Amino acid sequence: MKTALDGIKALEIAEGISGPYCGKLLAGLGASVTKIESHDGDAARRVGPFHGDTPNDEGSGLFLYLNTGKNSVTLDLHDEDDAAIVRKMAEDVDIVVENYPPGELDSLGLGYGDLAKVNAGLVGISITPFGQYGPYRDFAGTDMVVHALSGELYLAGRPGREPLKKGGNLSEYHGGLNGYLAAMNALIARTRTGKGQHVDVSLIEGATAVIGMAAMQWVYTNRIAERRGADGHLWPNGVWPVKDGYILAYSRPSADWWSMFVTMMDKVGVPGFADPKYTTPDGRAESVEELDGMFQGWLSGQAKEKVYHLAQAEGLPFGYLATAPDLLASPQLRPREFFEQIDHPKAGELSYPGAPFVMSGTPFAFERAPMFGEHNDEVLAQYR
Repeated sequence: MKTALDGIKALEIAEGISGPYCGKLLAGLGASVTKIESHDGDAARRVGPFHGDTPNDEGSGLFLYLNTGKNSVTLDLHDEDDAAIVRKMAEDVDIVVENYPPGELDSLGLGYGDLAKVNAGLVGISITPFGQYGPYRDFAGTDMVVHALSGELYLAGRPGREPLKKGGNLSEYHGGLNGYLAAMNALIARTRTGKGQHVDVSLIEGATAVIGMAAMQWVYTNRIAERRGADGHLWPNGVWPVKDGYILAYSRPSADWWSMFVTMMDKVGVPGFADPKYTTPDGRAESVEELDGMFQGWLSGQAKEKVYHLAQAEGLPFGYLATAPDLLASPQLRPREFFEQIDHPKAGELSYPGAPFVMSGTPFAFERAPMFGEHNDEVLAQYR
């Protein structure tokens, strides 16, 4: 089957999460992606979890997930002979993805300006915490720093309490996704102009863009958006404990919503919510402790998926807080075949999260991640 990016070639001079995730998406859609690793290897190879809980260069779950479908070659970018090989490789590719600190590749003669001299159609994707220019350009930045300086961290959590960071490394994955989207747009532009371009992806700008209304609240009302958590919302918004975890309850300011909630509670044998004093939002706001007691008294004996399905049957937008085992067994994700089984010579056959989208005509391909320097002979022989 023909792939979406059939014939497209990419070089990945990146490690960690942001650049490799961009390269992973390109590879999954059929681009030939060659990953250049230093003689120490991508730092992600040393990040757990490790298969069998035994650290080794070929068993990192992070590396194996982020580098599916790529070739791996080892080169020392600080060695002029190896740097010359990279320049030769750049003559024959469409895209270069990198996430080195600004200016570092330029100092080695491997920046976009250098590579574009030998390939005018080259699309360069640079992904960094703060971008290629600006006063913070050379500052160090982690996912936590990006969440803090983007304004996102200030908004997460309950009022009067410390801010809460969202789980995972969202800004880095988001940066990789933005890099991929920008690469696609730059390739389309190249079909019209014949020229490539350099794309400057800033993690902080990507994070700030997705919470843009927080900035707009200040612009429009001169008020700073505050942490709200579940406070300030209609009862019963928030996270509630159940016997096997937690559920998320969400309400809307409408009589229909309350009627649906009361119907659900009547069906499970908790009729007290039908009391007329709870009918209006103001009435519920004045009776929060009573409502909490009745609702939590019932929830404590319930399973999270049961509550979820009871609520959804009435049209209530409840959810449950899924753990990793829940995700792998998900009755929604399993029929969609989201998780892929991939076999690796060292790590064995394991489940991996799939693509963030489904294409009917040119589906995402899932091939294993490369072993360290696995393709040195195959790829580098033509450049030496």
